[in-house]
Amino acid sequence: MANIVNFTDKQFENRLNDNLEELVQGKKAVESPTAFLLGGQPGSGKTSLRSAILEETQGNVIVIDNDTFKQQHPNFDELAKLYEKDVVKHVTPYSNRMTEAIISRLSDQGYNLVIEGTGRTTDVPIQTATMLQAKGYETKMYVMAVPKIESYLGTIERYESLPTPIPT
Repeated sequence: MANIVNFTDKQFENRLNDNLEELVQGKKAVESPTAFLLGGQPGSGKTSLRSAILEETQGNVIVIDNDTFKQQHPNFDELAKLYEKDVVKHVTPYSNRMTEAIISRLSDQGYNLVIEGTGRTTDVPIQTATMLQAKGYETKMYVMAVPKIESYLGTIERYESLPTPIPT
């Protein structure tokens, strides 16, 4: 039996191209691009930062959030059934690869970028900033650090604001 965590290069490239097409709609590459790197635990308020950046750039910025790519894994539904709450660790290699590919392609073209992460370590943001600076980007890093309870409450508020599925 094939390992359902795996995916083909063709599956990945097809999804990557779909993501790129969707992300650039209504956006323009600029001569002097800026990358905003956001870090902070879930529920810390990164979305508020994102809103301020959207305003600052008059909406001409592409938001890249690794979490949005996790459910795009070609076998996500099967993996979710098999691993339940541990599914995230099995789809993270896919979402990491997708995030890196999107950053690489869009930065080659000079789009303003918002790149969200947890900032658990400094390695990834520093590597990303260095790579983008080498491509002529101005980089700005914003880190949200809030007490654990505020972060937890932020995740609860987000969960409660999700639409409730209608049973069929």
